[in-house]
Amino acid sequence: MALYAVSYDLRREVTAQDYDRLYEALRSYSGWCWPLESIWIIDTDFLPSAIIKGLLNIGIIDDNDGIIILELTGRGNYRRASNKTGVVEWLNNTLTRI
Repeated sequence: MALYAVSYDLRREVTAQDYDRLYEALRSYSGWCWPLESIWIIDTDFLPSAIIKGLLNIGIIDDNDGIIILELTGRGNYRRASNKTGVVEWLNNTLTRI
């Protein structure tokens, strides 16, 4: 399994339902965390190209939108992450803080 940071820039008008579909797709990975509004961290065996293809297939991200997926080392730190349920616990359990 690998950790990936996923960030996207939707450059067209999207509805709350569109975002819900995107969030549902990101939550479908075996491990995930949404620590900041524009950053998700997912834990998966899929390669970045397959992740992008999957997100394109749900019809929310299109050719005008930006998306970047970066593999993470699992080492890092954070400050003022989201207070959504489980975020800090997930980060503490997944990252080696340095």
